[in-house]
Amino acid sequence: MVVVAPTGRDASLLADLLRKAGYDSEVCRSIGEACSAIRLGAAVGVIAEESLDTAGVAELSDTLRDQPAWSDFPLILLTVTGEVTTLSQRRRAMREPLGNVFLLERPVRPETMISTVENALRSRKRQYEMRDQLQQFRQAQEALRKSEKLAVAGRLAASIAHEINNPLESVTNLLFLLRTADPASYRAHLKQAEQELARVTEITKQTLHFYREPARPGPVNVVTVLESVLNLYHPRLASAGVYVQREFAAPLPVLG
Repeated sequence: MVVVAPTGRDASLLADLLRKAGYDSEVCRSIGEACSAIRLGAAVGVIAEESLDTAGVAELSDTLRDQPAWSDFPLILLTVTGEVTTLSQRRRAMREPLGNVFLLERPVRPETMISTVENALRSRKRQYEMRDQLQQFRQAQEALRKSEKLAVAGRLAASIAHEINNPLESVTNLLFLLRTADPASYRAHLKQAEQELARVTEITKQTLHFYREPARPGPVNVVTVLESVLNLYHPRLASAGVYVQREFAAPLPVLG
């Protein structure tokens, strides 16, 4: 609890009353001190109206505006009793930016004061519960995001392993054929083995691109990307009897 009451012994009496009721309280000599205590984690503020001037309201309002989204700091404002006057109307307009305000007219009975404090604390407790729920939700989202990233990485690794294994199997078969083939077919087998090894190199290079992927968009050469895709899929296209005709325009980079 934060207490600001500059007149007489009001602050010490209020603090004693709160302590006897089982609430920790801190007496602040100014609104600035109270704002510091609020930023450090105070739960409720008890403020005498006469301590609020235009500058004080502005400072307190700025502090409350900087709260997290879940927070709506409760203030118990001790007002001066009496008729509605121009001064009282001006004070009411001045405190409007303070938001979650409980008004108590003085003199305040101890029972009323403690009851209002309990209501304010219940309100604050619900806010803390909402904060904890939001934190748990964010943690669950982060865990799900990490799990999805691991799943994607696993699928990517399996796909890369499969893509590398296919040309390596081809090279293994070609080496076997070279042992038994006649010299006339050596050149064709060697050329095919070189193509398969070039495919492995391309797959490895593209995998490194994933690792080195920039965090921000940058210039991308579309022709280079298309050529890379065609190199990767060349064996499948060839085995399916698909002929690809390249018609690339000037290699202007795009942002990507």
